[in-house]
Amino acid sequence: MATQTVAAPAAEHYLTINNIEVIYDHVILVLKGVSLDVPKGKIVALLGANGPLNRLLIGAFNLATPPIQLEQTLTIILLAHVFYNVTVVVRLVGGFWGNLNPRLVEAAQTLGA
Repeated sequence: MATQTVAAPAAEHYLTINNIEVIYDHVILVLKGVSLDVPKGKIVALLGANGPLNRLLIGAFNLATPPIQLEQTLTIILLAHVFYNVTVVVRLVGGFWGNLNPRLVEAAQTLGA
């Protein structure tokens, strides 16, 4: 009985960054060997215990634990509400402004507004 090895197709990625190296002021090595991979069809959160931001900070400063720990805190709940509400307001106001009758502007200018 013969066996065959079939290579799995390479996964598509939206973004792949390998081995980032950052040197500050031509002297201080800030980052070395940091990679980021965003696969197609997946959700990647920047914040979180294993998020790219925490992995970057852990690698940059040789930390044992993630420095940003916002899960299940009041801070993250408030941030989520603020960002959600801002997008709703922008869409509502933008839609309203986009549908304004240009003649209203002319009428307001005629009246001195």
